[in-house]
Amino acid sequence: MIERFKESIPVEGGPVEVFKEALLLLENGAVLSGHPLSGSIRLTVNPYRSIVVETPEEATLDRNGVAALLDAIDRVERASRERTVPRECLEDYAFIDLDLLKAGITDNREKKFEP
Repeated sequence: MIERFKESIPVEGGPVEVFKEALLLLENGAVLSGHPLSGSIRLTVNPYRSIVVETPEEATLDRNGVAALLDAIDRVERASRERTVPRECLEDYAFIDLDLLKAGITDNREKKFEP
C-alpha cells in the first residue's frame, strides 16, 4: 500500500492504531475523506485499514470525522474481541482494503470536479 501512494503515513498495528493516527491528523486540521468503515465485507475484522485525510486551506476541527473515527474504534475493538482472522485470509483483506481505497479516492476526485 505504502509504495502505491507517496504521501502515505505508515502506522504500526491494526485498524485501531490507524484510526488513532487519523484522529491526531484531524486534531491538526485535516479532514476525513470518506468513512473509516467503508465497505460491507466483515470490515470490522479486517486487519488492514487505509484512511484518506485531506488538509484544507483553512484548518478547522472536522467534528463529523472525529465522531466517525471514535465510532469506528469502538466497533472494531468490539469485533476484534469476538473474532480472529485466519492467516489464509490476510492477502484477501489486503486486496479489499486497497480496492476500497482506490474507489474512495476516485469517487472523491469526481465529486470535487462536478459542475
